[in-house]
Amino acid sequence: MDEFWSQDFNLKKIYKCQISNNKYQMKFQIKNIKSKNIGHIKPASRMTNQRLEIISFLQATKEHPTAEKIYFEVRKKLPKISAGTIYRNLEILEKKDLVKRLNFGEDKDRFDAERSEHHHFFCQRCHRVIEINLPDAYQLKERVESSEQVKVEDYDIIFKGECNFCAK
Repeated sequence: MDEFWSQDFNLKKIYKCQISNNKYQMKFQIKNIKSKNIGHIKPASRMTNQRLEIISFLQATKEHPTAEKIYFEVRKKLPKISAGTIYRNLEILEKKDLVKRLNFGEDKDRFDAERSEHHHFFCQRCHRVIEINLPDAYQLKERVESSEQVKVEDYDIIFKGECNFCAK
C-alpha cells in the first residue's frame, strides 16, 4: 500500500492518502499544518489534484492514451493545467509505479494505470490496444529464468497484428 501526503493550503490541512487494490481510495488524516512539519515533504511524493485527475482518467479508460490525449481530457476538469505539468506528473507517477509507460513502436508513448498482471495486443492498422490476460505468462517467466539462469524482474508481452475490426 502506497501513501502520499497532500496539502491543502487554503484549508490549512494535510491529507494522508492511502492507495490500495489498484483503486485510489482516499483515507484522510486531517492535521493542522502547524502540528506537522511540511518542509520535508517532497513534491514528488505528494498526491496532488493534478496527479489524481491523471490517474482517474487513466483508470476510467481502456484506451491507453498518449500524453497529449491525457492533457486534452484532464484539461476539461483542470483548465489551467499545462502540457508540461502532464508530462512531469506522468514521469513521477511512472517512477512511483502507479502508471506504466507503453511503447508499441509508435512515435509517442502511451500510458496505462491498470497495474494488474496483463499484456497487450496492438493493432498495427488502427493503433487500437487491447488488454490481454495470460494466466500462463508467469510460467513463461519461470522457464526463461530456469533455462537462461537469469532473474527476470519485469516483462511485457505485446502481440502485434490486425484486430478483428481491421481484418474484415
